Amino acid sequence: MRQAIRRWAWWTNELGGVLVVVAALIALVWMWDWNWFRPMVESQASTALGRTVRIGSFGVHGWRYPTIVLEQIRIDNPAEFPRDSGFGRVERLEVTFDPRALLDRQLSLTAIHLERPQFALYAPPDTPPNWTFPSSPDADEQKKAPPLELRIGRLSISGGDVRVEAPPFKSDFRAIIETLPGDDPDAPELHLRASGRYSGQPLFASFIGGALLSLRDASHPYPVLLTVSNGATRLRLHGTLLDPVRLGGADLALQFEGADLAALYPLTGVPLPPTAPYRIAGQFDFHQDDRGPQFRFRKFTGTVGKSDLSGDLAVRTGGPRLRIEGDLRSRQILFADLGGFVGSAPGEADAAGQTAAQKREHAEQAASPRLLPDTPINLPKIRTADFDIRYAAQHIQTKDTPFDDLAVHLRIDDGVLSLRPVRFGIGGGSIAANVLLDGTQERAHVQADADFRAVDFSKVMGALEYRGSGKVDGRASLDARGNTVADLLAAGNGRLRLSMEGGDVSALLINLAGLDFGNALLSAIGIPSRAKLRCMIADLDMKKGLVSTDTLLLDTTEANVVGDGTVNLADERIDYRVRTQPKTFNIGSISAPIRIGGTLKQPRVRPEARSLGLRGGAAVALGIVATPLAALLATIQPGTGKDQDCQGLLRSVRREADKLPRVPNPVPATEPSAGPPASSPPLRSATSTAR
Repeated sequence: MRQAIRRWAWWTNELGGVLVVVAALIALVWMWDWNWFRPMVESQASTALGRTVRIGSFGVHGWRYPTIVLEQIRIDNPAEFPRDSGFGRVERLEVTFDPRALLDRQLSLTAIHLERPQFALYAPPDTPPNWTFPSSPDADEQKKAPPLELRIGRLSISGGDVRVEAPPFKSDFRAIIETLPGDDPDAPELHLRASGRYSGQPLFASFIGGALLSLRDASHPYPVLLTVSNGATRLRLHGTLLDPVRLGGADLALQFEGADLAALYPLTGVPLPPTAPYRIAGQFDFHQDDRGPQFRFRKFTGTVGKSDLSGDLAVRTGGPRLRIEGDLRSRQILFADLGGFVGSAPGEADAAGQTAAQKREHAEQAASPRLLPDTPINLPKIRTADFDIRYAAQHIQTKDTPFDDLAVHLRIDDGVLSLRPVRFGIGGGSIAANVLLDGTQERAHVQADADFRAVDFSKVMGALEYRGSGKVDGRASLDARGNTVADLLAAGNGRLRLSMEGGDVSALLINLAGLDFGNALLSAIGIPSRAKLRCMIADLDMKKGLVSTDTLLLDTTEANVVGDGTVNLADERIDYRVRTQPKTFNIGSISAPIRIGGTLKQPRVRPEARSLGLRGGAAVALGIVATPLAALLATIQPGTGKDQDCQGLLRSVRREADKLPRVPNPVPATEPSAGPPASSPPLRSATSTAR
């Protein structure tokens, strides 16, 4: 019994000592002035951020789930920064964590609360912006250590205010950030509202996201609703994200509309050509594979100008440049909507939804005496991203060109653009061209070749409002340097060789070309309606923008039509002459060569004044001296035109056409062509629980 009493007394004394120690530790925790650690925390934070951090007070509350409280946090700009104002401040920061999770190598932040976080983000013209931070000196050592798994619980923000000012990007806007009660009181939603100017245009944006607690729950879809208005651009994105921290997937609907797809560049970073007003909607998602993150805009449909557009696009990040892959289609396009690709004002001048700048561009283009587009090629944008795009249009709506359909494969690799091929269908034939533009230098270097394969002559003549038939073959080449279409053609070198054997052409056109009014009258009433065409030869040479004629011949049953002269693409002046040599006897022909002068935009067609004056004067003199009927003697053509050696000419021009240079292929033959986004692995829906 005495032994038991002694043992009890010993345990009582030991337990009492333990209780005293525990009580002392608790009292120390509650009574300890944690501000003693404040200088050390400030020093650690300043070293990590590379700028001065000051803390008004530092405290710790609780023991099972301790809460660290920091008040009056001030973060300065870098020492060399041109502005003296601070980078940011937080009135109060509370972080509650679970110390037991550290045993499992987890940093479990069960609750975070920020009160009045305010930041002033500024990007000077010649200095890195103040939101870029240098890497920590201990970054390499930290990478070697196994990282702690971060788990964030409830996060709340009150009175968040961020001001962004970036003069180089013409941006100055303010964003209010806070968490507000949602359907679940314990899971506040994240709300963000922004207003100001972005990229020189008025900006209004709103974002509503689910509770930040659900960001770490891969099985719980995270709802988002984003609306953006930036100038004439409107964007709406709504749906859910699945495990967004790891880019696990998405189920989002994306709709956007605006006056010009090129205006999306500041928002998306994807360089696009100027376009007519557009409206497009589709599905947006993302995933990550061994090639990096990929953002996809799939199954979209819409309109650009008066053209429909549908397909799939994918944007890959993580490389030295963005990579955009796509497969696009149109059932019908308006040819004018393609103007932005060559530096012309896209769309029709009276299209709805245009901005004031677009209307002004159309007005200036209409008022300009020049025809060739002089808008500079945006070489810096070409260098910012790589493209692999395939596009096909089933029908082209146009009155001025003979084109029926279009297919093109566009690639941009490190500033080198290639179109291999760009194919225009014309009746049962086509014009298939290869274009290579090297945009890595200050002045673009363009090489191009084109094959004319069984081009339907009736479509060409139809665009000129005449009739004809036959198949045109030939080749063309171009080598030029410049930064606009006008510059490229004004200084380029090239060759065009076309030929056609057989077929027919409107007899009215042939007779009018020779001012054969008697036969022209007969042709107009259908006697004969067509002139059989034995052959057509066109051999044109271009040196430093001056197009000259080696051969231009139409050999028909009615007459030979021969052309010679020049077209100066530098000043867009035409100096051309068309002569007709009738093959049959006729009366009523003045037989004066036709002069084509003026400019490319406003050509002038008229008889050669000297020849017309001589023959017209003779007719008048005979009518005075003799009788009015005698005046017809001066208009009689005996028909001395002879058949040309068509077979010899055709062999010669086709042989020379085969010698024209071909555009080199910038892509190695062994490199596999990137497929459309649809070839990527299917993305699991955010609503699916199968993982």
